[in-house]
Amino acid sequence: MKSGVTTIFRALVALVLVKLLVACGGAPAGNTSDSVDDSRTPTIAFTSVSESQLVLRGQGGVENSIVTFLVTDAANAPLANQSVEFSLSTDVGGINFVGGDTVTSSSDGQVSVIVQSGSFPIAVQVIATIAGTTTRAVSNEIQISTSIFSAGDFSIGPNPEDISGSDNGANIVNGGAIIGNTTVGMTVLASDQFGHAVLDGSRVTVVTPENGLVDPSTCEMSGGSCNITWASTQPGADKIGLRVTVLAYASGAEEFTDLNSNNIYELNEPFDDLPEAFVDANENGVYDQGELFIDNNSNGVYDATGNGFWDGPCVDIEGESTAERDARCAGDDSTIISDSTILLLAIDTEDP
Repeated sequence: MKSGVTTIFRALVALVLVKLLVACGGAPAGNTSDSVDDSRTPTIAFTSVSESQLVLRGQGGVENSIVTFLVTDAANAPLANQSVEFSLSTDVGGINFVGGDTVTSSSDGQVSVIVQSGSFPIAVQVIATIAGTTTRAVSNEIQISTSIFSAGDFSIGPNPEDISGSDNGANIVNGGAIIGNTTVGMTVLASDQFGHAVLDGSRVTVVTPENGLVDPSTCEMSGGSCNITWASTQPGADKIGLRVTVLAYASGAEEFTDLNSNNIYELNEPFDDLPEAFVDANENGVYDQGELFIDNNSNGVYDATGNGFWDGPCVDIEGESTAERDARCAGDDSTIISDSTILLLAIDTEDP
């Protein structure tokens, strides 16, 4: 009997204690009313790149791009003093960061890193991750390629709608050419050694010393091409059958065979050693005294053969000695590359 009373008493005491805990704001373990303030939880977003196209390292163009991100809180207010870790979508060819890959956000929440190009043409993106979290953002692509014209991928030609056919290697221009009012649209196409468009703004010069004028005389590349217009300037029946050479040229690199696919010219790799460009007025295949030529080395005479060395931007090779580099890079940093096309001024047989 006594033990039963004791049990009932203990149960009543326990019930009273539970009620007292509830009244005093207590709660069973594992159930808490505390909330986590996430208003300062950082987020990150890509904002800009200073350069969307870089040249291969060592080729004389823009090699670095500043990539910027913005760190904010949940209310989109800038967050300072946030550590951000950077990585690359690829590091092929030696792409890297200048100055490290971990940066702290500034008072305005911005954080930037500098990407340096490598020796291989590829597109790369920067990945920014807030340290200690999985919160990240990815930049736009940065295209890495060469900035220089390649002799093997350079051409000029008339637009098809402005010619009526061909004859013995010439493009036939009918009608008004004999009275001085015909125009022919022409396009220059150019790419680098990888078949990529050269940088927008790269310049090509076009000349036509035998007859006509070209406008503009220097055109700027955009998306791998530029356009000029040729117009006849010497009217008269004596110009019927005149063949006119239009020559385009630019500063570029000689074509070479990249035997080990490292995108760098090395000794004993075959290359096309270019002679100086000229306008072959009599079309006999060789330079004759009095014909216009581009005096690439400024020696006052036409050079029918190359200089015996590969001419183009010399990119450093890791571990190479100074003597080895001097031997490999004995040529010029660039040379004149060119292409020409011939116009044949003819009578329009459809005219009355």
